[in-house]
Amino acid sequence: MVVLQELLSTLLQASDRSWKNKDKVAEKTETVSRIKPCEAHTLQQQQCQGQLNEDKLKCKLRSLENQLHTCTQKYSKEGAKKVLLEMEDQKQSYEQKAKETLQKLLEEKTAAEQQLESTQRSLAMAELKCEQWREQYETLKEDWRDLGAKHSELENQLYVLQSKLQGADSRDFQLNQALHLLEREHQDLQTQIDRLQGDRELGCSNISDLQETMWLLAPCANSSDCYSTSSISGQH
Repeated sequence: MVVLQELLSTLLQASDRSWKNKDKVAEKTETVSRIKPCEAHTLQQQQCQGQLNEDKLKCKLRSLENQLHTCTQKYSKEGAKKVLLEMEDQKQSYEQKAKETLQKLLEEKTAAEQQLESTQRSLAMAELKCEQWREQYETLKEDWRDLGAKHSELENQLYVLQSKLQGADSRDFQLNQALHLLEREHQDLQTQIDRLQGDRELGCSNISDLQETMWLLAPCANSSDCYSTSSISGQH
């Protein structure tokens, strides 16, 4: 049976090649009349070679036919029918396998298409997120520029405030020095006042003692003068 199948397959292939070679020979023959002599010679050589190949194929075809005839003689009608039935079963088996394979390919194609759609959706979502991130990046970059400008402005203001603070510290130092100077002057004046107050009290005490001494030592001419002197002393 296997030999028979091989012979049938070889016969079909040989027949097909034979017809193709005939078509090529016909085309080349038609072309020869329209080309240059040198090219025509080349084509004639090719045509001869093709004819030789065709003759070889014919010989091989006759040999295969003889082999097929020999093989068919070995089988009875029932045997040939059995072979044909087996071939039909194999054909159906091959067709079933082909259908199963095709179904599997279709399922794989459907799964691949679904996966492709899912991938495309994921890609679209990723592109959307990428666009959103890009917009956020641009916004953050703009905010960063604004913050940089504000930072520079604040640094300038801080520099001005530091300059003013240094000036205030300098004035405060000067004021503190002046205050200390005034405090020392106040202390000096208070010391002088205290000393003068002591001197005044001492002077008043001395005057009082002197008046008393003068009153005791001075002669009293009459009682009125003594009374007048006593009144004056009492007033002092």
